[in-house]
Amino acid sequence: MLGLYIHVPFCAKICDYCDFHAFSAPEWLQLEYLELISREMTVFAERHPGVFSRVETLYIGGGTPSVLSPERLAKLFGIVAGAGVNMGALKEATMEFNPESCDAERISVAQESGITRASLGLQTLRDDLLSRVGRRHDVATGRQALDLLLSQRGLRVNADLMFNLPGQGIDDMLSDIDWLTDRPLGHVSFYGLKVDPTRRLGRRIAKGEESVDEDLYCGRGPLCGYVPAGRRKTRKQGLYALRDLELRAHRRGEPAQPQLLAAGRIPRLRA
Repeated sequence: MLGLYIHVPFCAKICDYCDFHAFSAPEWLQLEYLELISREMTVFAERHPGVFSRVETLYIGGGTPSVLSPERLAKLFGIVAGAGVNMGALKEATMEFNPESCDAERISVAQESGITRASLGLQTLRDDLLSRVGRRHDVATGRQALDLLLSQRGLRVNADLMFNLPGQGIDDMLSDIDWLTDRPLGHVSFYGLKVDPTRRLGRRIAKGEESVDEDLYCGRGPLCGYVPAGRRKTRKQGLYALRDLELRAHRRGEPAQPQLLAAGRIPRLRA
């Protein structure tokens, strides 16, 4: 299975823990970046004729892809389709959304362009924890965005949660999981916080201003082996993200998928 990943490195605000290639950017840089993606896809197609016509899955990640305006999202999808990706024939096409930039117009552009799966970055359902790690949205906005995505026909929805956040306890995490798994989600992704000493949160932890409980990690603490009971399942039977399966195959040493990550090709900010 051949998959294509496109990275959108822009965010309205960089979270305090984030160590991804992401930054806030003016409008002119967003436009230049889209032009870079177009050029890179053109060059890649010239070197590998017909490769994009064989793509079966698409993942638009970040950063925050939904920080792009509806017009720029349409331009991005136009670039992808123009390079030869058959958007209507993909087995799966995913786009990441942040709650504060998840609205009806962006969702409409995404679906009309061929997106069939949305991944929403909720992280936690406690306002105080969101604030402590520098997230831009609040719980009410996150729930509204989730409801909006779930109301769309033909759209599978995934929600992201995090554990080991400063001030977060076992009951908080299990409450988040139980609330989400009562919703008609395709699956819930659960990520452990990675503390980067060079980021704002990492510096606060180093100074003793914040702390995390390392024993909450699976395999060492009380979350190990937890599965929601009865009807509360974190992944519906038979529903998997094809992108996840591709990445697992790559880790096993099978052929890698082509990726467009224009990191390193991003122009410097003008003075």
